Amino acid sequence: MSIIKKISQAFLLLLLVHGGAMGQSATQVVEQTRNGKSLYVKLMGGLNVYGGDTDGIPHYKKISLVELGDYLKSIGYSGRIEVGLPITKRFDVALAGEYGHYPNIEPNEGPFALPFSQGKISDEKRLHLDLLGRFNILPDNSINPFVQLGGNLTFGKTTDIVTSAKSTKLGFGPSGGFGVDVKVSDKLSVVLENNHALVFPDIAVDGADYATQLGSSGDDQDHDWLSFYGIGAKLKIGSGTGCSPIDVLQINGPRSINLNEEGKFTSTLNTTSSLPAEYYWDFGDGTVVQGMNATHKFAKPGTYTITFSATNCGGTDVESFPVTVTGPTTQPSLSIVSLTPSMTSAKVGEVIRFNSEVRGTAPISYRWNFGDGSTSNTTTPTHAYSAAGTYTVILEAQNAAGIDRRMQTIEITKSAVDACDAITELNSVYFAFGSSQLDANAQSRLMENVDVLKGCSNLNIRINGYADHLEPNEMTITQR
Repeated sequence: MSIIKKISQAFLLLLLVHGGAMGQSATQVVEQTRNGKSLYVKLMGGLNVYGGDTDGIPHYKKISLVELGDYLKSIGYSGRIEVGLPITKRFDVALAGEYGHYPNIEPNEGPFALPFSQGKISDEKRLHLDLLGRFNILPDNSINPFVQLGGNLTFGKTTDIVTSAKSTKLGFGPSGGFGVDVKVSDKLSVVLENNHALVFPDIAVDGADYATQLGSSGDDQDHDWLSFYGIGAKLKIGSGTGCSPIDVLQINGPRSINLNEEGKFTSTLNTTSSLPAEYYWDFGDGTVVQGMNATHKFAKPGTYTITFSATNCGGTDVESFPVTVTGPTTQPSLSIVSLTPSMTSAKVGEVIRFNSEVRGTAPISYRWNFGDGSTSNTTTPTHAYSAAGTYTVILEAQNAAGIDRRMQTIEITKSAVDACDAITELNSVYFAFGSSQLDANAQSRLMENVDVLKGCSNLNIRINGYADHLEPNEMTITQR
């Protein structure tokens, strides 16, 4: 589309806005936020119109076409510069300065010069400042109409009618207008705009309240109008040179879906955004999926907010919409299917891990009682017993359905160290009378002693031996 064609369409759109012919879009307006903001500078030139005590229009009677033509010849000109900051995709704030020449502010000049007998305004130029908030109606389009509203300060040099003393007067009041932004590139656009300012008191505009002081036929209110109609260029200035921000144009998906039904969610983005980029879907139920498109099933009925975010070097753009999940409401359930310890028989001090399978409606809480006064609230606890004995382990699971219990018996025996500490005497072993060999019973008792000594390597023992004095022996043995 050529720039001439775009400007032509913009003029037509501007007329529609001015005539009130534009309606709101029937599509859903989705709130969007954008990070990575950049400033813009706008330079404009155009025509100005002044309305007040000395505007030259005789309000007390109808004017002829000739008089109106003479009046139009006295329309002034202005230059305007504006610096703005996008706050969101649809809303900007801006500070504008306008310096203009207003021929009809001079009361004794022009086709409708008023017959004042005292003094005149010597300066027909005015400095005008606007602080504006701007709402962008179609921010995603190459032709974007906008409306703006704010306040103004107006500075004008005046001459006192009686004393001829010159001074600078300050006026203030509301400002507002509308226009069209025609996008040429990511950085540059052409702007058609008009802005109107109501200034109090009017002495800051035309130098004096002539209607009150001299009884002129002009505006007898204590305010004047300044209007600007212009065309100019708007240049975006951002820190990310060469980066085109990402723009989420539309996201699609079901607005109503059944429980456990798979829904498909898609996004449409601007094709000129810089890469790489990241895309995330947040389904409002704790599930986040990465990608431009996604599928999802909801496990519970209710209303959820689906949020899609896209991020690149130019910032983040976000869109969202609600989805209603319908389906039968299931009754809560709970069942402990199994309780499985890593061992059911262990030594004192050995660590036992307890596993369980619990089925039911979340959330489910756990409470373990190990039978020795110790408890745990974890799903798979571990425990070591400090004393031998038989213990009953109880697991309690609880949710909205109630409480379920399951028990398991654990046998704990003394450890090898405990058994060695308990030994005070080994088996006594004797030779049969008159024999130098151990019989089977004596050998068995001796082997039991050997096994004990093997298992209790740190056991200190003392061995006593003696012989019967009646038994023949070559050695001298103390009699017992």
